[in-house]
Order: sequence, then structure tokens, then C-alpha cells
Amino acid sequence: MGKDFSRRKFIKNAGSAGLAFGTGMVAAPYLSFGAQPTKLVTGTLAGGWSRIANGLLIDKKFGAKHDIDFEVFNIYGSVRQYYADIMTGNFDIGVGTWDSFAKFAAKGAPIKIAGIITTGSLAGYIAGPNGPNSLAELKGKTLGAMTVSGTYNMGRTWAKAFDGIDFLKDLTVQNVPNPPAVLGLVAANRADAGLIWEHTLSAGLNKIPGSKVFLNLNDHYRKHTGRDMPYFAVAINTKRMARHPKDSLAKAMSAYSDMFQWITDNKTGFTQQASRVKLTPKVLETAVNSGRMKFFTRLMTDAKNREDVLHAANIMNKAGTLPKVNESFFAV
Repeated sequence: MGKDFSRRKFIKNAGSAGLAFGTGMVAAPYLSFGAQPTKLVTGTLAGGWSRIANGLLIDKKFGAKHDIDFEVFNIYGSVRQYYADIMTGNFDIGVGTWDSFAKFAAKGAPIKIAGIITTGSLAGYIAGPNGPNSLAELKGKTLGAMTVSGTYNMGRTWAKAFDGIDFLKDLTVQNVPNPPAVLGLVAANRADAGLIWEHTLSAGLNKIPGSKVFLNLNDHYRKHTGRDMPYFAVAINTKRMARHPKDSLAKAMSAYSDMFQWITDNKTGFTQQASRVKLTPKVLETAVNSGRMKFFTRLMTDAKNREDVLHAANIMNKAGTLPKVNESFFAV
């Protein structure tokens, strides 16, 4: 009896040890590599500068030291669909004009902005050599623009608030589906000017002989307010982000900040990324060297940065081009 019992006990204990050893073999890789980084899903526009940024963000692993990773859900040809998908929660985090995100938030979408990443220096009015040289000269003429864009919405607001020029009454606005189509109108003399943003702005300067940027949106805004114009922002879908650890957004913004610093410090390396959007480096060189294309991170956790956005929002609200914006719009 004693020998049988000892044998059964040995077999039982050996089996338990074997199971533990087997479990150890399965668990070992996880113990060896540590916890996996949080993966955030984003989206990108096919021809926009954000495609370059997202490519850099992922390929150069700017999130690695912050224990965060990024994955592109889709590359969009439609601005409308891009915004629709972040609203409905098909991805966590994305880049767009802050006023577009504010419109969606006002309609009840779970959208907040975490930081402003460019000023209005990125956008402006382009015209051919015989085109207008000011908004006053544009009156009575034709403007090409994407009317669904925040760029158009802010541009027409500043024109009305600062210069008394109403796009809907004083101009003929020709709507187009994408920024390159604006250039097509200007190049073909079917529009006297176009309102677009980089890198399409510099593509136009290189493509259309004698073309010029006769007004930069940030210069226009700063002249009348003494402030930089908030423009592109990083936004989140709050419901989807709630799935991730609470510090995920802060880590993501640190990754963006590192990337923008790399762009600032490596202009040649950045301009060589032009092939991602089927451009030559010369186009990005034009954008960067002009001072129009520059990036930074102004977090909404800073009260001054929030106040700058609210100041712009109040001007737009008074002009009837944006619903009321309040502190609930900020991811802090």
C-alpha cells in the first residue's frame, strides 16, 4: 500500500510539474518580451501631408519609447469619409482641422481635440501671375475651394470678420472635391484664385508659372488678432479611446511631438518623404523653406492653448460659421 501510494503521488506530482513546465514554456515568450505596447488605430488621407506624417510615425517607430504603437485603418480618398469614420469610431485618433472636429462634437459625436499641431501658415490663397493680389481684388471674381474643408470655413470667416467680404455674396465660389482640383482650376484660368493648404500650395507654385501666394491664412489672422491661427489638430474618438489605458493619449501626443521635432531637425530627410504622396522633394522643399510647413505640439492640457482655440471659435460663432465651442471640446 505504501509503495502504491508513493507511486501514485509521484505520478500526480510529476504531472503537475509537467503541466507547470508546459505552461512556463507557453508563458516564457511573454515574460521575455514584456507587456505589448498599446496600439492605436488611425486613418490617413491619400494625398495629404498626414500620409507622410503617419508613414514616419509608424516606420520610424516614434511611439516605441513611449510604449505606444500606431496602425493605419484606411487610406482615404474622401475627406468626408475620413471624418465620418473617426466620428463613428472606426479609428481612435486622427488629424484634421480643429473647426471640423468642433462641428462634429456640437452634433453629439464623441470627439475631442488633444492638441494643435500647425498654425494657419500652412494654408493660403494662390493665384496666377495676372490674378488678384489681395482679398479686395478678389471681389467679383471666382475662387476655387473645397467647401467641405475647415480651410474654406476659416478662410471665409476671416474674410467676413476682418475685411467685410462675404464669399457667398461677393465672390463666385467653385467647389471641388480635392485640393489638386483647385490647382486645376487656377492653371486653366477657370478660377482667379484658389484657397488650399500645403503641400498642394507649393505644388501649385512649382506647376503654374508665375503663380503666387497672395495671402497666407496665419498672416491674415495674426494681423487682426495678434495671435497665431489654430489650424490642424490631433483629435480622438473618446468612446473608442476609453478601451485603452488612461495614459495612452499622453503617450501618443509625446510620439507626435518627437516626430515633429525630427521633421524640424531633419528637413532634408523630411523632404525626401515626398514620394509617399507621389511628389518630388522640390515641392516639400518649397513648403518647408517658405516657412509655411512647420509642425509642433500645443497640448490642450495647457490653458493658454485652449484659450487660443476658444478665441478663434468665438469669432467663427459670431460670424455664424461654427456652433458654440466650450471647454468640453478639449481632451485634458
